[in-house]
Amino acid sequence: MEQSSTQSRTVLVVSTGARICITVALLLLLAAAYLFWSPLEKPTKEGIPFGCSSAANPPTDPFQKKVCGKINQRRQMQAGSLVVAAVIVGAGGVLTYGASRRVEHARPTE
Repeated sequence: MEQSSTQSRTVLVVSTGARICITVALLLLLAAAYLFWSPLEKPTKEGIPFGCSSAANPPTDPFQKKVCGKINQRRQMQAGSLVVAAVIVGAGGVLTYGASRRVEHARPTE
């Protein structure tokens, strides 16, 4: 009879709390991306919305800048705040709840 050597590997397993925090962080990043790239409109005195492009592509024309004001900068700050919150939640969750290592052994074949 031949003696078979057992094969094993070490697997890193993220805890449930860390997984939840990572999921929330990804949702915050998705919301930040939406705020950054979604089109912006500012209503005028006549009620017709004026297109202010997006936070990713603020207007460069002086007339558009005057009409839109700081709406693009505010949206950039909102998106940036959500990115910072995502990093804090994701990294904080992994640091708080952590991960564990598990050794898995291969089953012997017959």
